[in-house]
Amino acid sequence: MHYSVKTSENITFLYELSGLASRIIALLVDTTVIIILTISLYRIFYFIKWISSDIANAFFIIVFFLLNTCYFIFFEWLMKGQSIGKKIMKLRVISEKGLRPSIFQLIIRNLFRIMDQLPFGYLTAGVSYLLSNNSQRLGDMIAGTIVIKEPRKQLNIRAFREWESYNTLSQDKIYRNKILRRISIEEKELLIDLLLRADSLSPHMRLQIFSEFADYFQKKIGLERPEFLSPEKFIKNITYILIGKPI
Repeated sequence: MHYSVKTSENITFLYELSGLASRIIALLVDTTVIIILTISLYRIFYFIKWISSDIANAFFIIVFFLLNTCYFIFFEWLMKGQSIGKKIMKLRVISEKGLRPSIFQLIIRNLFRIMDQLPFGYLTAGVSYLLSNNSQRLGDMIAGTIVIKEPRKQLNIRAFREWESYNTLSQDKIYRNKILRRISIEEKELLIDLLLRADSLSPHMRLQIFSEFADYFQKKIGLERPEFLSPEKFIKNITYILIGKPI
């Protein structure tokens, strides 16, 4: 199954949705990590129990909640939509707009993990996954997120490695300052996504899309595009400045 996102520039991107089996395996990996972390804290629990069993029980409940919830929030924020299990299974959480999820969305989707676990074994999550058109569990529906398979192409594609050989805008302080000030995080993510998918476009569509993007960002920046830069190289120049260096 695929999930489509249509941008304001009328460009549609397709994302392959994660499969149920891969999500279960990712969850099992993450659960194993949480269990290991819990066991490592057992000595502290055992020591507190000697002082007070009530305090020890309260400590265990708090630690279990933090590990079960904050573990996912922390890693999905740190690793841009991935936990350890998702990284192994090549899955990633993104927003329904196709962008990196906000910290608020990650908090919401993982706080509702408790409800997804009810009545046992993530049964609610499994049912909502099967009934949802976008393979979302309850937490994803409320947070406005989806889980996708990682695209095969990574950021070290040829187009990115070539930037240093022709990037000229980074040396122009006026261009650089205006690009950094006027282009939003969402637009930066869109540019990166476009470059990652450029090789899958037909030559005609590739020229048309990069021309439209170049016209849009030329107006957004408020400076003319240098004549010696093609629309595609102009966009690559802009993206280079936004992320700082080739990845």
